[in-house]
Amino acid sequence: MNRLAWVMIGWAAVALFQSVRAQDPALVDAKHYRVELDNDQVRVLRARYGPGEKSVMHTHPNSLAIFLTDADVRFTFPDGSSQVSSNKAGTFLWTPATVHLPENIGNRPLEALVVELKTTTAIPAMPQREVSPAIKRRVDKELTVFAASLADRKTLQKPDLFGLLTECIKQDPDIYGAAFAFAPQISEGVVVKTAPYVYRHGDVFVEKDLIDNYDYTTPEQQWYAKPVAERKATWSRPYYDRGGCDAWIVSYSVPLFGGDHQLLGVVRSDVLLPIQ
Repeated sequence: MNRLAWVMIGWAAVALFQSVRAQDPALVDAKHYRVELDNDQVRVLRARYGPGEKSVMHTHPNSLAIFLTDADVRFTFPDGSSQVSSNKAGTFLWTPATVHLPENIGNRPLEALVVELKTTTAIPAMPQREVSPAIKRRVDKELTVFAASLADRKTLQKPDLFGLLTECIKQDPDIYGAAFAFAPQISEGVVVKTAPYVYRHGDVFVEKDLIDNYDYTTPEQQWYAKPVAERKATWSRPYYDRGGCDAWIVSYSVPLFGGDHQLLGVVRSDVLLPIQ
């Protein structure tokens, strides 16, 4: 099938404007961050910076940094503002969920443990208003076009999809998030699952892999299970996307199939439930 012209124009526009894209530091800055522990309650990262070294813009949930060395750090934020923090070895720093770029402005190596808290709070009450039919029709049409453009591509690679999903979201301010959940594959006897996901956080686009937070192939994940079972595009019921965007949303999902009719994956667009 042919890629529609407006999608090509939208993707070509990437060179004309750039948005801040915040990512998991363990994925985008493995030089400075290493995962020491990861379970359903916390993730612990070990951060090491040489003198003058800095990271890239990335995101953390609510976190506690424990400094193993003295540390003078400059944190730069997406709006260009910055903050300097001086810390002694053995002290700690609590940071609410944030997007930042750290830099070791001291003259000695810096080492710290970053304890990231995973969502354990009660789910907020579901908003009572529904997404308008007009918005659903528009998102339905836009995702169908986007899914067709993905089906046109010879290969689908996770690094490329983050950028494509971001551009998909930019096309419509009512699209809060977008994902491509690959069908499970067997590699060297191991089942591999991956689902690149991008969602809005103010003016920032946050990137993550949903499989790091939950198994999207389980029956309770209806946004994936239903279109796969029915082999057609579907709207989900309202649900709280814990571990994804952590918000009440409805999702429109389109399954993609290869030339042999085997499932390639599911592409999804999210719309926030109105709160007013």
